[in-house]
Amino acid sequence: MNLTRHFTLTEMVHTQHRLIDNTPSDAVIENLRLVCEDLEVIRREFGPLRISSGYRCAELNTAVGGSKKSSHIPGAAADIIPLRSGVGVSHVLWWLKMKSTLTFDQAIDEYGWLHYSVVPIEKVAQPRFQTLRYRKGKYTQC
Repeated sequence: MNLTRHFTLTEMVHTQHRLIDNTPSDAVIENLRLVCEDLEVIRREFGPLRISSGYRCAELNTAVGGSKKSSHIPGAAADIIPLRSGVGVSHVLWWLKMKSTLTFDQAIDEYGWLHYSVVPIEKVAQPRFQTLRYRKGKYTQC
């Protein structure tokens, strides 16, 4: 099932943990669709992206050591890696901060991948537009 032109539900729920059922609800799928719509914009600017993590049910999130408040749990986040030669996470992060009109919640440079999240549909909140770098257990503003 395609969520958008270039992103599928399969890649957004993929996990190496075969014993954990990571089947998303309809609400999660709608959040994933929001994320993928933004990823399409990023893809147009920077080329193909690899999804290293999308939706994670609570059990999977615990298994991989994710935050208890992770945006991956409601399907409102994806960890992405730009695949175009010469394009790094720092390029995408700078573009999101300085040029983009996307309404993201957080964009975090995390050791070679970019954590990108939106505000979940069911949460009544304004996006924070945070651009951060995570190194040695600490977050710093970009």
